[in-house]
Amino acid sequence: MDWGNVTAEDLIGALKEIDWTSPPRPLNEFFSKFTIPRSYSKWSSRLKCNLYYYRTNYFLLILLILGVACILRPLAILATALSALAIAFFNDSFAASFSEKVTRTVRRFSPHLAAKMRPPHMPVIRGHPSAKKSVYICGQPRLLFVLLFSAASFLLWYTSGSLLYVSWAHVISIFVTVLHASFRTPNLKARLNTFREEFRAVWRNYNLSSESRVEFSNRKWILNFLIHKCLEDELLCWLPFGDAAANGKSMETYYKLVVGSGHGTVFSRLVVCVSLL
Repeated sequence: MDWGNVTAEDLIGALKEIDWTSPPRPLNEFFSKFTIPRSYSKWSSRLKCNLYYYRTNYFLLILLILGVACILRPLAILATALSALAIAFFNDSFAASFSEKVTRTVRRFSPHLAAKMRPPHMPVIRGHPSAKKSVYICGQPRLLFVLLFSAASFLLWYTSGSLLYVSWAHVISIFVTVLHASFRTPNLKARLNTFREEFRAVWRNYNLSSESRVEFSNRKWILNFLIHKCLEDELLCWLPFGDAAANGKSMETYYKLVVGSGHGTVFSRLVVCVSLL
């Protein structure tokens, strides 16, 4: 993926929709290799790539710095937690997971109340939703929970008098995050990860369903796209070519291997898929 063409709005949108339950990267990889970017474009591309790839590490780093600051003001811990939840509710997957866990807990004590916490049914007209997708938390609009948690956190910030300490902690955590993302050299795993997301995005436009079968010309275009990106990003310097039919592999099987979530690392799946060409 060419991160130089990715805008800040695109990055924020991707971080909003992506799943944050993935574990953080290992520390030996997180602090592996640092170099100075050679130009502004290189720095901008590296910054966005690292923010996306090491997002969980940066989130935990910010929480660690905030935790150290909150030790001096114990009441600020609760205020920070409420503020973090208010911000995290903007992430679709987190909001859905939070709503599901709360509803499941309430169902143990009051099934009738849990039934009322279900999101409203969205009518479907001709196979498409009649309105824009909305995220609900415990049956209520997401914005309501954001406002409630924000108001509660603001009240705690005001009464505890610890806003100055936490403000400095925020500045330091953001500075450390930007500093690391600016000098951490993107490794092969980061390139493969972003390449996989880009290929999946392209593949979603060429779905091999029973209703709309992709023509071979479009399939060939996707194969060319894969080879082009491998060579462009220098992920693979050698690509074995052969007859897919001779290996007993159909084109559709090849696609499923590329975009599927099978076992093994991303790199091993990519090599196997390319070897089936």
